[in-house]
Amino acid sequence: MKYTLLSIVTLLLMQGCKNSQTDGKYTLHGQIKGITSGTVKLQRLDDATRQSITIDSTVLQNGKFQLTGPIDRPEMMSIKIEPGNWSATLFIESGELQFQADTSGSTHYDYTAYGDSKGAILRNFSLIGSENQDIFDAFEKHPKSLAAKKMFEQLNKKYEAAGKSEEKEAIRAEMEAFGDKHKIWELHWIDSITQQHPSLVAGAYLLERYQLFNESMPVAELDKRLQVFQSPAKESNYIKNLQGKVAVKKHCCPVIKLQISKR
Repeated sequence: MKYTLLSIVTLLLMQGCKNSQTDGKYTLHGQIKGITSGTVKLQRLDDATRQSITIDSTVLQNGKFQLTGPIDRPEMMSIKIEPGNWSATLFIESGELQFQADTSGSTHYDYTAYGDSKGAILRNFSLIGSENQDIFDAFEKHPKSLAAKKMFEQLNKKYEAAGKSEEKEAIRAEMEAFGDKHKIWELHWIDSITQQHPSLVAGAYLLERYQLFNESMPVAELDKRLQVFQSPAKESNYIKNLQGKVAVKKHCCPVIKLQISKR
């Protein structure tokens, strides 16, 4: 399906009244194909420690589970299923949410050689009922996003296969040039959705993630973008983190004025 900004706006208008009746509570109904039993954990990332904190858990029976709890505002969280260390990241918000996943097509990893864990990231899943997830999926599954991921994968393979340092440098330059061009589209897309829907937390999340990999963004430009957001997005940790970075940049790097003495 091709996602456009117009289709996103239409979808949000159709769902606009959903959260007004269910503020402050989420109910996540889940069904997973490929796993029949185990434990399902809902986790959030602690910004201070960068560690995952389990906020709720339940039993997985016959591939189904249900989680219910309070929530202040939409937030990107993780579903973790044990045993097997299966995981997926998704936007949790108030209301009735329907999560469906299939273990086929998952990305498996093994970092035990480095003292870490092994597991699998669910790639084939959907979350119905979360407008913030709709926005995030629209960005991730946009043809330009998918094409960029494919291009970077191809360039990485070329770089690893290259033997001479000159070849590697040429490929690295090609990657940087393509990345700079793609960043322009990414930022334009984020700006468009935040201007259309300044209260959506997904826009704040995408902006923080963008800035994480593009820290050279002028502080004045970042500060101007932060002024666009409205509640509940402006109270999210994503905006607070960016505001903190703006404050640090404004105070740690004062403009030095040079005085030229007259002779």
